[in-house]
Amino acid sequence: MDHTSQPILHKVLNFTITPNKIHVDDIISNIEVALKDFNQVKSEEIRQDIAKILRNAKPPSCNIIKEEKIALNNLKNNKYIIILKEYKGNATIIMNRAEFDRKMEYHINNSG
Repeated sequence: MDHTSQPILHKVLNFTITPNKIHVDDIISNIEVALKDFNQVKSEEIRQDIAKILRNAKPPSCNIIKEEKIALNNLKNNKYIIILKEYKGNATIIMNRAEFDRKMEYHINNSG
């Protein structure tokens, strides 16, 4: 792991990167599910309001710098490690994947 990955590790599990686009299809499908219990007139009113909002919506500015984005991609694409949240805490654990697999296999084979 290189030194550029270090600062981003503090954000890994309790951090969400701002999306680079607004997922309009997801928003619309969720709204349609929520509108099923409304009457037709009210549903159409809400649809029109949401359509207007979505037409004018812009994605938020990115909340990480370019180097952090590269570091996250490097961590995500590294098949030799696994990143976990500590069982009873708020720490990030980076473990060798082979070691993790061995430990999991041991626990599976030795649990009642």
